Amino acid sequence: MKLSFCLSILLFWFLSFSIVEAQKTESNNYDVKLEDIAKSKGWSVSELNTAKNSVFLNDKEKDVVLAMNMARTNPKKFTEDFIKPFLGYFDEKTMSVPGQEDVGTVEGVNAVKELIKVLPKMKSSGVLTPSKALSLAAGDLVKSQEKTGKTGHIGEGGQTLPKRVNRYGNNSGLIAENVSYGEHTGLMVVITLLIDDGVSSRGHRENIMESGLSLVGVKWGTHPKYDEMCAISFAVSFIPKKGLE
Repeated sequence: MKLSFCLSILLFWFLSFSIVEAQKTESNNYDVKLEDIAKSKGWSVSELNTAKNSVFLNDKEKDVVLAMNMARTNPKKFTEDFIKPFLGYFDEKTMSVPGQEDVGTVEGVNAVKELIKVLPKMKSSGVLTPSKALSLAAGDLVKSQEKTGKTGHIGEGGQTLPKRVNRYGNNSGLIAENVSYGEHTGLMVVITLLIDDGVSSRGHRENIMESGLSLVGVKWGTHPKYDEMCAISFAVSFIPKKGLE
C-alpha cells in the first residue's frame, strides 16, 4: 500500500493537494503510448503532439504534454474519451482503473461527475509549447525531492518556483506549477490532475486549462515514498538563457 497525491501552485503560491491511497493491480492499455491511444479514438495528433520532437523530454513527459493539449483544445471530446469511462471505476470511494492503481479517494465518483459537467463547457485553449528551460526548472524540484523524499513546491535551500524558473531565463508574467506523485503514465497524471479529487479550488485543473499559459516544462522522476513523481512548470512570457532555447 502506498500514497499518491498532487499539488498545484499558481502565481502567488496558491497551494492545493489531494491524498489518495493506492494499491498495485495488473496493467493494460493505459500503459500504451498515448499517441497510439489518441489515434485509435480519432484524434488528429499532428498539431497536438508539440513535444514529439523535443529531445529533452522522455516518452512519459511527452505524453503529459500531449494529454494536456488534448484536454485544452477539445475538452468535450477529452471528457467523452477519457473522463466518462471513470464513472464505472468506482466502488463507493475506491477507484479501480483497469491496469492502474486501486485508489482510495476523498470525493468518490462525485469528483468525476463534477468534471464531466464542467470540462465540456470550458473554453478551448491553445496548445502548450515545450520549453527546455522550464523543464530544467521542473527538474530542479524533482532532483531535490528524489534525494530528500519531501513533497510540495519548495526545493532544497528554500528554492521557490520563481527562483527555479529565473535560474534558466527571464520570466515576466504568470507562472504556475503542478506536481503529481504516485502515477505511472502521462495520461493518468493529467486525468487525475483534471479530476482534482479533494481539492475544492480545482487548482490543478485550472492550471492545465488556463488559456494564458502557453509554455510548459515537464520532468519525470522517482520519489522515495511515492515511487514516481512528475513536476510541470507553466509560463506565459519567458525568455530562456542562451543555449536553452
